[in-house]
Amino acid sequence: MNNLKLYIVCLFSLTTISCKKDWLEIKPDKSLVIPTTLKDFQGILDGANVSMSRTLNFVTLGSDEYYKRLTDWNALPEYERNVYNWQTDYLIDFSDFDNNLSTWNNMFRDVYNSNLILERISEVPRTSENSILWDNVKGGALFFRAWFYLQGVETWGQVYRKETAETDLGIPLKLSTDPKDIVPRSSVKESYNQILKDLNEALPLLPETSSYKNRPSKAAVYALLSRIYLFLENYDLSLQAAENALQLYNSLLNYNLINETQFYPFNQFNDEIIFHSNGTSYSTLSSNAFVDTFLVNSYHNDDLRSILYFQQIDAVKKLFRGSYFESGPTYSFYGLAVDEVMLTQAECYARIGSYEFAETILNNLLQTRWKSATYIPYEFSDSEDAMEKILMERRKSLLFRGIRWSDLRRLNKDPRFAVTLKRSLGNEVFELPPNDPRYAYQIPLIEVLGSGLIPNPR
Repeated sequence: MNNLKLYIVCLFSLTTISCKKDWLEIKPDKSLVIPTTLKDFQGILDGANVSMSRTLNFVTLGSDEYYKRLTDWNALPEYERNVYNWQTDYLIDFSDFDNNLSTWNNMFRDVYNSNLILERISEVPRTSENSILWDNVKGGALFFRAWFYLQGVETWGQVYRKETAETDLGIPLKLSTDPKDIVPRSSVKESYNQILKDLNEALPLLPETSSYKNRPSKAAVYALLSRIYLFLENYDLSLQAAENALQLYNSLLNYNLINETQFYPFNQFNDEIIFHSNGTSYSTLSSNAFVDTFLVNSYHNDDLRSILYFQQIDAVKKLFRGSYFESGPTYSFYGLAVDEVMLTQAECYARIGSYEFAETILNNLLQTRWKSATYIPYEFSDSEDAMEKILMERRKSLLFRGIRWSDLRRLNKDPRFAVTLKRSLGNEVFELPPNDPRYAYQIPLIEVLGSGLIPNPR
């Protein structure tokens, strides 16, 4: 039956490829708007319709931050049901052919926009009068290309392993707008190297901070570098980037000053945000995505995150409302914020053996999250104790930000922190063991058949 289904899907895809092209094969029709000026380029980077500051949060669907009831799961689109259960090899969403919300096409559309700006800005002379805008535009395009390619490699690329990164499958790195430039999948190492190259080139071009939260800055570049180096298990460079980011921007919210009576308590562009980005919409997260029970029960009664992050549905079930985007998990905040950078900083100190510094950093963060005068500071006995507590607080602070999936990918390589994910639906239990190949989502079948991309091993 499965073979028959795959045959039908392949037949449908093959007959459709001739008239439905993807973003690796063609460039968008530029006849409507032909960007030629720095103002045009900045408009592309800022445009609400283009949504360059969006995050491709598809990985959240497979994480352990929430669960669905069987009746709610049955109401989902088929491909989302399969992703929820980790049961699909090929993520077949036939809207990939036309639908602007397709995750894969969204990535390459926005990469195309970055490439377009990077190609055309060379035609605009950099002068003393336009130097600030010129630098911001080029730096922004480099940042966004890195931003989307990082999401791509964390979604479709195999898990980073230093020993095999040169041969493991990453993502196609399209670096031009030339429709004839059809690129194969790069290695994991090549994918990350390109991301790091773009960010390092963007760094000297951008301002230290930005008054517009959806525009990148040096602080945002350092914050993103810190995240990347953490994923790559380079804790010295991750720590250095985190501290550089915090030197430029370190504003923290005091949760005691947040109005808990508002349905969405946090302002969209609040002071803790370094770079704003929100996720795309998926039915799985739009309603009745109840927060993992273990996670809900992990908060102390005096911890204001337990009040501000959740909406109580009944005695057991809670929904997430604590996004920094004035929304629940549907369009949740997936950007860069000071709390994440501090948690990364603390983890890096613990990993290099300086657990006393890690203790101070974590306590400085958490005292702003608890009711006034109630927080009891952590006292770590050693680096291992520090790691355990920091990783738990990381999970409790950064839920529904698209980070958990990447944390699982990296932490599963360490037996101390490896976990088996489980989904219960009726009488069936589905599992995703540590280091399972399914931690790299399968690229859409249309790309395998039409562009010759190598699928992920299963």
